[in-house]
Amino acid sequence: MKTKKMAVASLLALSVSAPSFSATNETSANKSVSESKSFYQQLKDSPLSLYAELEHEADLGLTEYKGSKLDSFLSYKISEKDKLKSQLRLRVKNQGDDTYETTYDYGYLGYSRSKLLTEEKNGVNATGQIRFYKYGESGSADGGAQGRLYLDKKFSEKLSSAGVFLAEQRINPKDGKTLRYGLFEGGPTYKMTNKFKLGSTLYFGHFISEGSNSTDGSISLDPTFAISDKLNLSNSVTLYGDFSGSDNKYSVLLTPTVSYSMNDDFSATLEYEASALRIANGETSARQFANNGKLALTLGYSAF
Repeated sequence: MKTKKMAVASLLALSVSAPSFSATNETSANKSVSESKSFYQQLKDSPLSLYAELEHEADLGLTEYKGSKLDSFLSYKISEKDKLKSQLRLRVKNQGDDTYETTYDYGYLGYSRSKLLTEEKNGVNATGQIRFYKYGESGSADGGAQGRLYLDKKFSEKLSSAGVFLAEQRINPKDGKTLRYGLFEGGPTYKMTNKFKLGSTLYFGHFISEGSNSTDGSISLDPTFAISDKLNLSNSVTLYGDFSGSDNKYSVLLTPTVSYSMNDDFSATLEYEASALRIANGETSARQFANNGKLALTLGYSAF
């Protein structure tokens, strides 16, 4: 009888303590999740940021996989003006016969300082940046030291302009390839309506190698239409010129693009770039737009 009473008492004690034990576990789990979310939010609010892009390339008919590249960008905000930046690029190449090779393409460590000039005081915003590159085996040099100057100005609520000047000195160039080069890229953007804007980009580059120099350039019109806050359509029309040889070569490139932002962290872009017209040796030839380009899908993710 005593044993029976003890068993009943034990069961009663267990039934009373079980909800308490369950509630304790649930509270601990909720606390763990809360702390995890809090840590992630703190990471997003911290001076550290991480962004990654994955791009896949194929032909328009999706019959040939051309390769992929993965870019990761890590930065640290030192102050309101100063920032450390880095990038790492890995590339997957199609070697044919269903064989693929993953290689290190390049990486850099850089420092940038904003507000060297401000629109309020100087009429234009300016940001300076220095980068130190380490190239992979397929690069034309072991490394490079690069300087950049970013400029931007807002002329009105509809008209703005931005551009970058760049110069790089290559370190240990291979096979007499490019020793140094400089370029400019930028142009104005005009907001015609709340959904439609028209941009224009001018590019000019000059490359210096052992015993030879080369120059190329391009100008493009870049109309963009916002279907919604998340979905955008654009089609860049570019006239490109290669002025390296005795005869200048030109080509007209078309790049239709669809971009979609799921949220503030995740985006997807689908574009097709191909040559529609080529001018070389005084002859003009039309190109088969659907057969000479590349289709690229780019996925972007901002981790924090």
